[in-house]
Amino acid sequence: MSAALHFANLAPSAKKTTLLSVLDGEHKFSHKETMQAHLSNGGVIDTWPYYFSLVIISDKTKSELEYLTEEVYLEPSNESTPKYKFLEPEYDTSEYWEMRNTGQIILTFAEFEPFIGLN
Repeated sequence: MSAALHFANLAPSAKKTTLLSVLDGEHKFSHKETMQAHLSNGGVIDTWPYYFSLVIISDKTKSELEYLTEEVYLEPSNESTPKYKFLEPEYDTSEYWEMRNTGQIILTFAEFEPFIGLN
Protein backbone atom coordinates (compact mmCIF):
# COMPACT_ATOMS: atom_id res chain seq x y z
CA MET A 1 0.00 0.00 0.00
CA SER A 2 1.38 3.39 -1.00
CA ALA A 3 0.47 6.54 -2.87
CA ALA A 4 2.57 9.02 -4.82
CA LEU A 5 2.06 12.78 -4.64
CA HIS A 6 3.46 14.55 -7.70
CA PHE A 7 4.31 18.21 -7.04
CA ALA A 8 5.47 21.04 -9.28
CA ASN A 9 8.93 22.27 -8.41
CA LEU A 10 10.41 24.35 -11.22
CA ALA A 11 7.87 23.32 -13.86
CA PRO A 12 7.03 26.20 -16.21
CA SER A 13 3.38 25.15 -16.40
CA ALA A 14 2.47 25.19 -12.69
CA LYS A 15 3.13 27.25 -9.59
CA LYS A 16 5.88 25.80 -7.38
CA THR A 17 4.55 23.44 -4.65
CA THR A 18 1.28 22.80 -6.53
CA LEU A 19 0.02 19.24 -6.14
CA LEU A 20 -0.38 18.01 -9.71
CA SER A 21 -1.69 14.53 -9.04
CA VAL A 22 -2.28 11.78 -6.50
CA LEU A 23 -1.26 8.45 -7.96
CA ASP A 24 -1.14 4.81 -7.01
CA GLY A 25 2.24 3.89 -5.58
CA GLU A 26 2.85 1.54 -8.51
CA HIS A 27 2.44 4.29 -11.13
CA LYS A 28 5.19 4.29 -13.79
CA PHE A 29 6.51 7.78 -14.56
CA SER A 30 7.96 9.01 -17.83
CA HIS A 31 11.50 10.37 -18.05
CA LYS A 32 10.15 13.94 -17.89
CA GLU A 33 8.11 13.43 -14.71
CA THR A 34 10.59 12.33 -12.03
CA MET A 35 14.33 12.42 -11.48
CA GLN A 36 14.44 8.65 -10.93
CA ALA A 37 12.66 7.96 -14.24
CA HIS A 38 14.97 10.46 -15.96
CA LEU A 39 18.03 8.59 -14.66
CA SER A 40 16.53 5.17 -15.41
CA ASN A 41 16.02 6.22 -19.03
CA GLY A 42 19.67 7.13 -19.55
CA GLY A 43 19.55 10.72 -18.35
CA VAL A 44 22.25 12.20 -16.17
CA ILE A 45 21.76 14.17 -12.98
CA ASP A 46 23.22 17.34 -14.50
CA THR A 47 20.47 17.47 -17.12
CA TRP A 48 17.51 16.98 -14.72
CA PRO A 49 15.72 20.37 -14.62
CA TYR A 50 14.04 19.80 -11.21
CA TYR A 51 10.60 20.40 -12.72
CA PHE A 52 8.84 18.01 -10.37
CA SER A 53 9.16 16.46 -6.91
CA LEU A 54 7.65 13.19 -5.75
CA VAL A 55 6.48 12.37 -2.24
CA ILE A 56 5.68 8.71 -1.66
CA ILE A 57 3.34 8.10 1.26
CA SER A 58 4.08 4.57 2.42
CA ASP A 59 1.03 3.98 4.61
CA LYS A 60 -1.88 5.48 2.59
CA THR A 61 -3.58 4.66 -0.69
CA LYS A 62 -4.45 6.93 -3.58
CA SER A 63 -8.12 6.96 -2.56
CA GLU A 64 -7.23 7.97 1.01
CA LEU A 65 -5.27 11.00 -0.24
CA GLU A 66 -7.41 12.22 -3.14
CA TYR A 67 -8.93 14.91 -0.89
CA LEU A 68 -5.61 16.75 -1.26
CA THR A 69 -6.64 17.65 -4.83
CA GLU A 70 -9.67 19.67 -3.65
CA GLU A 71 -10.01 23.16 -5.05
CA VAL A 72 -11.43 26.35 -3.59
CA TYR A 73 -13.49 28.69 -5.77
CA LEU A 74 -12.70 32.36 -5.45
CA GLU A 75 -15.45 34.94 -5.67
CA PRO A 76 -16.32 37.09 -7.51
CA SER A 77 -13.91 35.89 -10.22
CA ASN A 78 -15.20 32.30 -9.96
CA GLU A 79 -11.65 31.06 -10.51
CA SER A 80 -10.38 28.06 -8.61
CA THR A 81 -7.17 27.43 -6.74
CA PRO A 82 -5.86 24.31 -5.05
CA LYS A 83 -6.92 24.10 -1.40
CA TYR A 84 -3.66 22.46 -0.28
CA LYS A 85 -0.03 23.08 -1.06
CA PHE A 86 3.27 21.44 -0.26
CA LEU A 87 5.39 23.24 2.31
CA GLU A 88 8.97 22.65 1.29
CA PRO A 89 11.38 21.18 3.83
CA GLU A 90 13.66 23.67 5.56
CA TYR A 91 17.05 24.13 3.94
CA ASP A 92 19.77 21.82 5.23
CA THR A 93 17.43 19.25 6.77
CA SER A 94 17.61 15.57 5.87
CA GLU A 95 14.26 15.89 4.02
CA TYR A 96 15.57 18.82 1.96
CA TRP A 97 18.72 16.97 0.89
CA GLU A 98 16.89 13.73 0.13
CA MET A 99 14.49 15.58 -2.17
CA ARG A 100 17.31 17.62 -3.73
CA ASN A 101 19.55 14.61 -4.34
CA THR A 102 16.93 12.07 -5.44
CA GLY A 103 13.89 14.14 -6.52
CA GLN A 104 11.69 12.21 -4.11
CA ILE A 105 11.14 11.24 -0.52
CA ILE A 106 9.33 8.34 1.16
CA LEU A 107 7.37 9.22 4.30
CA THR A 108 4.53 7.92 6.40
CA PHE A 109 1.49 10.18 6.42
CA ALA A 110 2.27 11.30 9.97
CA GLU A 111 5.75 12.37 8.82
CA PHE A 112 4.24 14.15 5.80
CA GLU A 113 1.46 16.06 7.64
CA PRO A 114 3.71 18.99 8.68
CA PHE A 115 4.40 19.62 4.97
CA ILE A 116 0.71 20.12 4.06
CA GLY A 117 -0.42 23.73 4.00
CA LEU A 118 -3.57 25.59 3.04
CA ASN A 119 -3.42 27.98 0.10
